[in-house]
Amino acid sequence: MSSPATAACSPVRRTVENHHLGFQLAIRHGCYRAFYGRRRPKIERLMPRLTELFKVGVQDFAGVPLSKLALVRGAGQFLAAFARAKLGNRWLG
Repeated sequence: MSSPATAACSPVRRTVENHHLGFQLAIRHGCYRAFYGRRRPKIERLMPRLTELFKVGVQDFAGVPLSKLALVRGAGQFLAAFARAKLGNRWLG
């Protein structure tokens, strides 16, 4: 059963989730959970290879409009680093 406070916040939550700010908060929350969670050692090994992704993060934090090309490059860098890490672990034992 939901409380009156939860019920009152529900439309606000939907509004925020559907707005650009909600998207940013969801990404930041996911990054926070990944970096400070149990996967932190794995994330730290990938970080030196994610220069474009860090540029996008700094732009976002500064409130500068994000470059879609930088987002695509950052995602590509992440996928490549992740694949290398997965394949490296598989081949090394």
